[in-house]
Amino acid sequence: MKKTGHSARAKRWNWRLWLRGIWWLAVLAATTVAALEAHRAILDDPRFVLSPGAEDSAEFVVEGLRYTSRDRVMQVFADDFGKHIALVPVEERRLRLLGIDWVRDASISRIWPNRLVVRISERMPVAFLRLTRDPSRPETAHPALIDAEGVILRQPERASFSFPLLAGVDEREPEEKRREKVRRAQRVLDELDEWRGSITDVDVGATDLTITMETGGSVVELVLGKQKYRTRLRDFLDSFGEIRKVSPKATSFDLRIDGRITARN
Repeated sequence: MKKTGHSARAKRWNWRLWLRGIWWLAVLAATTVAALEAHRAILDDPRFVLSPGAEDSAEFVVEGLRYTSRDRVMQVFADDFGKHIALVPVEERRLRLLGIDWVRDASISRIWPNRLVVRISERMPVAFLRLTRDPSRPETAHPALIDAEGVILRQPERASFSFPLLAGVDEREPEEKRREKVRRAQRVLDELDEWRGSITDVDVGATDLTITMETGGSVVELVLGKQKYRTRLRDFLDSFGEIRKVSPKATSFDLRIDGRITARN
């Protein structure tokens, strides 16, 4: 008798579990359907659409542009106008922005219902470059800029910079190698800061560093070697008046041996 009573109670309990499970499934299904309907309603709501032609409106804001081409930024988002703001692949768009030479960092914010705000952090150039893919044809050279990380930047329109020309850098080199050359040039310029405004070129293409500078109404090329840049340059400038008497037409000098200045031409 006890066994039969226990079996009856178990059956009643199982039915209660089944009914409770069915009820929760019904609630889950209803919630899911409601969520899908709400999601569909939002996607169909024109208030959340980044309007076609919003490129120059308050719906699409680009901040931080100084040298970066706005047209190149707009190309990144060309497929997003006329679509729901939630469908804009923000991280993919950010990675594409980072592929623009002048862009050092970028962020994209969705501001509901239908605004995108793009914030650009630009690279800072430190020197000019003269690039050419064919060294035998110098007439094909074109100007460019380079930042402290070795990233080559195209020359922007309507921009004025006052930097020395960095020679000995090849755009086909790995970025890491270009970075080290730029940093070497910066270390030299920091050591020669007193004369920075007179230095027009820094050649880091060889082991021995060479600079070109204006002094005493002349433009001279100076091979400084690997060290003691400040001492060697000061000794040359202190002796420049006498050097001109001995070598009035020389424009290139070797300063690599301390205490000796050799005219090269």
